[in-house]
Amino acid sequence: KWMSEQFGFNTIAQLVTQSYSRLYPKSSERLSKTNDWELIEPLVTKQFGQSSYFNVIHSKNRPFYAICDDKNDVIAFSKINTVNWEIVRLPGKFGGILTQLIPLIPFLNKLIQPNLHTFLVPEIVYCKNNNAVLLDELFSGILAAEKRNVILWWTDENDPSYLAIKKHIKWGLLNTLIGVSKVDVVQRKHPANKESYTKPMFVSAWDLI
Repeated sequence: KWMSEQFGFNTIAQLVTQSYSRLYPKSSERLSKTNDWELIEPLVTKQFGQSSYFNVIHSKNRPFYAICDDKNDVIAFSKINTVNWEIVRLPGKFGGILTQLIPLIPFLNKLIQPNLHTFLVPEIVYCKNNNAVLLDELFSGILAAEKRNVILWWTDENDPSYLAIKKHIKWGLLNTLIGVSKVDVVQRKHPANKESYTKPMFVSAWDLI
């Protein structure tokens, strides 16, 4: 970080890693899996089109999950990415030991599996009216459909949707254990570029996975 500042980079945003975990995720009868980008494209443009660095080159790649209301209108959706990591060690002084102990700890070993840690990463997350109950139904339903237990959601900490719902949802056991981590996004602009990036940043999960 210090070195980047010496080369003229400045912090323009902070991204958060927000975990969502369920030991026994609840399915949703209103949730459906789709490959139809045109179904959600208008809402994506409306919701995220004014964000800094908006670009859906990866976000429009299937699959998507959507929830529709009684009129068959889309009221929530997200693209998902399935990620497989090997966790060599966890942060902290005892991170190496914890990596070996976690497989022996009930419940926790269902959320974290160091040798093959599989989880879901959502992007272009949309819920009508920033409804936290609807987001809970969406995320839980996706976990149930994909037979997974953990979601890691990377988003700008100042994203209006995230700000509206973050205190109104139970994020789960993993969030209780690890909390929400933040990372700075730095940028070095060309002198001729006078644009100021004051709007929340559009986050493509592909860039972070």
